[in-house]
Amino acid sequence: MNNDSMEHMRQELASARAQLEAQGRQLALMSEHKAGFLANVSKELRTPVETILTLSKLLADNSEGNLTAKQVEFASVIHGSGTNLLALVNELLALAEAEANASNKSASA
Repeated sequence: MNNDSMEHMRQELASARAQLEAQGRQLALMSEHKAGFLANVSKELRTPVETILTLSKLLADNSEGNLTAKQVEFASVIHGSGTNLLALVNELLALAEAEANASNKSASA
C-alpha cells in the first residue's frame, strides 16, 4: 500500500470513529430523556392510583353496611386492579431509576 491509500484509510477510520462517538452521545442523551420521562410519568400516576386504592378499600370495607354485596365485590375488584396497576407503576419507576443511574455512570466514565 502506498502512503496515499494509507492516509485515505486513516481519514475514513477517523470519520467513522467520530460518527460512532456522536451516535453514542446521542443515544446516551435519548436514554436519559426516556428515563426521565418514565420517572415523571410513574410519579404522576402514583398519586391518583393511591387515591383510587384508598377510596375503593373504604367502599369494599362497607363500614356503614349500606352497600349491596355486588357493590362491595365491585369495590374489591377495583382495589385489586389498582393494586396491580400500582405495582406496575412502581416497576416502571424502578426501571427508570436504574436506567438513569446506568446512564450517569457511563456518562462519567
